[in-house]
Amino acid sequence: MDAISQHTTEQAPHDRTQGDTRDGKPAADAERVVVLGVDNSPAGLLALDWAVAEAIARHETLRLVRVWSTPVEEPWYFADERAERLREHDSAHHVAERFAERVAAQHPELPVQLRITGGDPIDALRKLAADASVLVVGTHRGQAVRAALEGSVSYPLAARAGCPVIVVPPATGAEPPFGMMAGVVAGVSADGSAEDVLGFAFDFAERHHLPLWCVTCWRPDLLAVPPAGKVSIEQQQAELSLSEALAGWRERYPDVTVRTTVLCAHASDGLVDSAAGARLLVVGRRSWHSRLGVLLGSVSQRVVRHATCPVAIVPPAG
Repeated sequence: MDAISQHTTEQAPHDRTQGDTRDGKPAADAERVVVLGVDNSPAGLLALDWAVAEAIARHETLRLVRVWSTPVEEPWYFADERAERLREHDSAHHVAERFAERVAAQHPELPVQLRITGGDPIDALRKLAADASVLVVGTHRGQAVRAALEGSVSYPLAARAGCPVIVVPPATGAEPPFGMMAGVVAGVSADGSAEDVLGFAFDFAERHHLPLWCVTCWRPDLLAVPPAGKVSIEQQQAELSLSEALAGWRERYPDVTVRTTVLCAHASDGLVDSAAGARLLVVGRRSWHSRLGVLLGSVSQRVVRHATCPVAIVPPAG
């Protein structure tokens, strides 16, 4: 691998000095950033708009990261292979610089960093997002061949990143359910592990002046049929769990309009349906265990694959 593919190129039209990172952990004085995984596709351009809006709302620096996965130079390359790798390398630079120029032209006041690097896209993005408030990536859902090559990066990133990951799908034109505004939907688990999800959802809703819809899903016990006109024990427990999870949050965020719903549905189906036309769907993530290879939980994975709106996957604290 030559010198070009071994180092990270840094270009910053409006750069701020950032704290150093060691072992994937930000330095104590590191300034927070919003990181975008640059991708030259319709979803990638939507992700750029998302990352810009989030950086502006958070008053943080926007870091654009472009990763190419193949070395520019290897001893066994034939001349045509070497030329192809160089074209890929030049294309990566061109796309990243075009994104940076677009941001500079539309938002000249926004500090921007540009990182162009070679290597494994997942590892590179995780490392360059070690000091990030949020990592934004696009997905190629519905484009089977390209998804197998590029879009799949969004899923392992959502499962392993140390910060919340917002996965932005291609535009779908979905409309909110009747009577609902296009706000934020939070999937509140009935097991009491909703603090991180609610913290992110309330903060996002407040910063973007959006209503928040908190949804808990429950499944009926097919062996226990409640009497006619009676509410099942599962529904009562789900309603109580949601009420307890929200305790204190309304007082902490008095300007956020909150609506709550308890649905009798599989969690992934209920959340995907509830979030049709929403600005953002927020769900939690189970702990990452590298030895066991645990990725996203089944609910989070199905939501990311099928939701028609952007999805924020929030990791557990610590």
